[in-house]
Amino acid sequence: MKTLYTIQRIRKDDTLYGSIHGSTDANKTICNFDIDHNWYIINNTFDGEITCKKCLKNLRDSSS
Repeated sequence: MKTLYTIQRIRKDDTLYGSIHGSTDANKTICNFDIDHNWYIINNTFDGEITCKKCLKNLRDSSS
């Protein structure tokens, strides 16, 4: 299953870091992190690549 948004954390110097998470509403990640100004939306077309293991597990569990 894909999510509308793929997002990643962003540092003060505008570099992205960490795992890429999925989100359906741009308010909370699939693994329950609140999304705020410290996050950057990488993609919003359902075709982004999620690398967060918790997001991937939650997506697999919800589609079963």
